[in-house]
Amino acid sequence: MTSFEFFVSASGSKRDVRRSESSGQDDTWDPVWETKTSLQPEGWYAEIRIPYSQLRFGKKKTYRWGLQVARQIYRLQEVSFWQPVDKASSQFVAHFGTLLGIHDISPGKEAEVVPFALSQ
Repeated sequence: MTSFEFFVSASGSKRDVRRSESSGQDDTWDPVWETKTSLQPEGWYAEIRIPYSQLRFGKKKTYRWGLQVARQIYRLQEVSFWQPVDKASSQFVAHFGTLLGIHDISPGKEAEVVPFALSQ
């Protein structure tokens, strides 16, 4: 089982990790994805766009994916999860919620072109 983890801070900084039961955590995985954050009086929001081409999945008619959403509040030393997590369990991914209704999608090409410029 493989999980893809995407982290976003209120300032818009990003981090990503690929984790698998067989090979552990891979911090070298560097997918192309976008996020936009918004600071509001009541808190902050994040919108995240992850192209299917950056995720590894086989071709099927319908999909059933695991999904977990978490937030960490450092000043309170608090972590909240959408789906409850048993701290004693070593099967973290097994506790994810289920995302249904995904159909007629294609993994796409595994390459993304990201334009950039350098100057002196």
